[in-house]
Order: sequence, then C-alpha cells, then structure tokens
Amino acid sequence: LHQLFEAQVTAQPEATALVYEDHTLTYAQLNQRANQLAHYLRHVGIRPDDRVAICLERSLDMVVGLLGILKAGGAYVPLDPSYPADRLAYMLEDSAPVALLTHTVVQNRLPLLAAASDTIPTLLVDADAARLAGYPDQNLDPAALGLTPTHLAYVIYTSGSTGQPKGVLVTHANVVNFTRAHIESCALTNTDRVLQFASYGFDSAVAEIFPALSVGAAIVLRPAHLRVPDAAFEAFLQANRITITDLPTAFWHHWAQEVYPVPDQGQDTLRLVIVSGEKAEQRHLAQWLTSPRRRNCRWLNNYGPTEATVTTTAIGFDSQTPFPTHELPIGRPIANTQLYILDAHREPVP
Repeated sequence: LHQLFEAQVTAQPEATALVYEDHTLTYAQLNQRANQLAHYLRHVGIRPDDRVAICLERSLDMVVGLLGILKAGGAYVPLDPSYPADRLAYMLEDSAPVALLTHTVVQNRLPLLAAASDTIPTLLVDADAARLAGYPDQNLDPAALGLTPTHLAYVIYTSGSTGQPKGVLVTHANVVNFTRAHIESCALTNTDRVLQFASYGFDSAVAEIFPALSVGAAIVLRPAHLRVPDAAFEAFLQANRITITDLPTAFWHHWAQEVYPVPDQGQDTLRLVIVSGEKAEQRHLAQWLTSPRRRNCRWLNNYGPTEATVTTTAIGFDSQTPFPTHELPIGRPIANTQLYILDAHREPVP
C-alpha cells in the first residue's frame, strides 16, 4: 500500500501532501518523517503482521504514524482517543499490539496507555521527536522486510454483533485493490484537495487518505471544531479549495436540507461528495441535485462492510443522470468483487 505513496514522492516531492490548520507537509517531508518512524519501529522489533496501536489526536502525526507503521511492515490498529476508555482498553487487549504510538497529552489523559507502556515499547511522537529525527529517512525495502501483499495493513474495530468490538484484519492486497477502484470511481488526480473528515478509527478514513496519497493529491484534515454542516463548514471547504469530501450519511442528510450564506472566500471548487455508512434517502438527493449551488457537484453512494475493505459497491449521480424515483440503489461491485443477492432464507435469488 505505501509503495503507491512512495511513487508519488518520487514523481512530485515538493507537492503538498497534508494540511492541518496552519501546518503543511510536502510529499518529501511526509515520506521523510514516516521513514524515520519506520526505522524506529524496525529497531524495536516490528515484523510483518505485528500490530502497532496508534492513539493520536487529529494531527499531521496521525498520517505520519499510519504510513510509518506500514513502511515498517506492521499493521496499524487505530485507537481514537475520543472513544470511551473501556472500549479502548478492550481493543488494546484484544489486538495484542507489540508497540504503541501516542501523544503526551493523550497518555496523560488515558491511564490505560500509561499502563500499556510498562509492557510494550511506547513512542510519544511529540516528546520523542528529536529522538526520531536521528533515524534514517530512506525508504525501507519491502522484500528485505519479508513483507508481501498478503500481510496485514490494518486492524479496524467495528461495533460487533455480540456487544464487544470486533477486530477486522485487512491485508495490503485488499486495500490496494480498493484504492485502485476508488481512484477510478472518483476520477482522482493530483489536482484534487480531499477533506479528511472521519475518525481514523473508521475505515472511511482509509478511503480519504490512501487513494489521495496514491495519486499525488493534497489531504486537508478537518479541524476538530467542525462537527456540523453549518456555514462555518461550508466556508472551510471554500477557503481550502476542497474538491472531494466523504461524509457520513446523517451528516450529508442534514447538509442537503440547508442552504447557508457563505462568505465569498474564493471559487466553490467542490466537485464530488461521497456518502457512506448507512442508507441514503432519495428525497435528500433530489433536493441536493436540484440546488443551483450543486449543479457541478457529482454525488457518489458507496456501500460496503468493514470486512469487505471499505467499499463493495458504488454508484454516482449528477444533475444529468437519470434519477431513481423510489429507493436509491447501492450500485455495482467494484473491481475484483462479486455480489450475491439472497432471499429471506439466505438462498440465492434467481
């Protein structure tokens, strides 16, 4: 997965890769920092299929951490620090990570992380920044690591059907296939600026981060205070020249019903809105597509359980597309994916 990103580092090292508030990283800078982290992780013994827990606030470090873990051959286990402490404790125990990345402020707030640091190597990516800077910044060779496409890329926890979170293990091959399909369905290019909206504990973040980094696009991390689709959200999209955003369905439902007066901070560049997570309502799409402000904005409905790697089916609509009059379809399978439609008895239908 990370080699798709490394190809863009070679192709356009000075292009902007990440933006968070007033901070930016170019592709070369992001790669350098991720490589230093990867060399540290190799030093503490990370091997293919080893899980590395990452519990960081929304920041540039978050993406550096994901890439660094992948480059070292490990699989990242995202632990969103905003989750309840008992859920985090269960995920930490269940995933059995061999290392942990966190921030000082997060460790101080969550005693369970301090306890974990007594048993596994723990890196405070802020306090240990100078230490990390001493490690090499060259790419690691996957072949030398023994890393193959069948090794794990990440473990993401769902709510689970038993009441306990359920860890889903996803390989590099899975994510690369999804990434290629997502690039095609979104017509992603290196001129795009993609909003990173979701918690990295959800696989929607996989869709926001890795396809963009695989084509040389810029990722703009959502500031923590933007949580509702209000005028401030719209102004942020405009000021940051966002072209693509991937939103939870409930958030988009709310947004589709509102028309906010937005300060003129430049051209409205939004060209694609992706909706996923739960069923989208036809009436909201009708309202969205008939809005004069959305005339040039395509709408993409993605569906897929975490177990099937982010997205299984997709279908797009714009103002020129024949509009469904009843239920919104979930589309057709992405590349290298098959669908089976079953009846009430879980038997294949004709």
